[in-house]
Order: sequence, then C-alpha cells, then structure tokens
Amino acid sequence: MVAAAQRFGLDALVFTEHHVRWGREELAELQRGFPRVKLFAGVEITSEEAGDLLVIGAHGRDWFAPRMPAEDVVAEAHARGGIVIAAHPFRPGYPSDGLDQLALDGIEVHSVHMHQQAHERAARLAERCGLRQVSTSDAHSPEMVGLYALRLDRPAASEQELAEMVLAGAYAMEANASRLAALNRERQPAWRRAARLIDEGRDDAEVVAMAGGIGYTETRLLREGQALGWPMPAEIEHVGQPRGR
Repeated sequence: MVAAAQRFGLDALVFTEHHVRWGREELAELQRGFPRVKLFAGVEITSEEAGDLLVIGAHGRDWFAPRMPAEDVVAEAHARGGIVIAAHPFRPGYPSDGLDQLALDGIEVHSVHMHQQAHERAARLAERCGLRQVSTSDAHSPEMVGLYALRLDRPAASEQELAEMVLAGAYAMEANASRLAALNRERQPAWRRAARLIDEGRDDAEVVAMAGGIGYTETRLLREGQALGWPMPAEIEHVGQPRGR
C-alpha cells in the first residue's frame, strides 16, 4: 500500500484499519522503508447505529471497540484530542441514520466505496450540518490508493496536527482524474456481468465471486437499480496526481 502511495505521487498516507490502531514502533519500522511517504495512524470504528466512523488524532490504542455506541465514539475521541469523520455514509448495507444528530467533525463525500448517489447524499448532509467534506481513497488494495485524496495547505508533522488541519479546513479535495476515468471504463464489463447474474437470481456472494473484479457495494447498488461510477469532484476536474492522503 505504501509503495503504491509512493508510485502514485502521494506525500502521506493514513492507516485507518477497523478497530486496530498501528503502534508507533510498527509504524516507524514501515516508515524506515519508505522515507518519502509520511505515515500516520488513525482508526475506523464500526458504531452500533451510525455505521463506520474515522477517528484521527485521538490519543490511546485501547479505548475503542466494535459496535460502540456512536455517541460514545464521538465523545471519547474528542476527549482524547481527536476528530471524527463519518466514513462512506449511505453505502449500501451500512446504517447512516442519526448522523445529523452526532457532533461529527466531517463527512466523507468521496471514496472508492461511494458511488454517485451516496456522494450526493453525503454532500447534502455535510452542507446541512455545516461539516467539513473530505475526499479519501479508503483503499483496501494497492490499486485503489490515491484515487481520492486531500491536499494539505502545509505538511502535517503528526496525527494531531493533521486532525487540526482538517478541522480548520486547511486542505483541498483532490482526485486522480485519469485513473478514475480508466477505472470507470474498466469496470463496465464486470458491472454488466454482475447485472446478468443478479437477473439469474444469484446471491451477492455468488455475484462477487463470478463477475470478476467487483465488490459487495457495487453488487448491492446494481441490485437496487442504482447507477454505478466514481464521480469527480467538480471543482478539481483538472487534477492529475494527488499529493495528500
């Protein structure tokens, strides 16, 4: 993943694994192999009723757990100096109810797990609640790293400084236009195969296994009759290589 970040021109990468925060020693060990890409550690927590929440800049590695109440995640993260961002809201199969009732700091509006309708709904939610909008890759594989990113106004020296910059809006959203366009083109045959398998009555696991190259999010969107495709942030359509997360 870090090699891909370096190859695609990123200056930094944030690991936000589910319910695991990388320790300083193991992060430093990886950092020594890739001195050009600054590595940060956050965590992604699956809350009880509000889906996945990204936490950046909060002190400690043992305060969170799967299925924590969303209000507890937000309160504890803030008490520990961190920020909380709703990850891929409105993604099929993930609850997004009550996000407007949480004291969130931001909303993810672009990621590889958010197609057009989820993006539009997330952007409207962020605007309605007055929250920061962020663009992140949420990559689960090297080829997805850096499709979306943040360009910071200046380099961040720590997770805490990164959190402060996001909270202050000291960044711009970016996307890799050529890679996104290519990915949308390349996935068309797989989406058509998946649609045929759904019409044949296959379940989601069978569709993912047989269609080749698509995931459960895409399968569920096809089953719901929604259009697939990763959107470009309108204000940055000219961007080629991202230089942030």
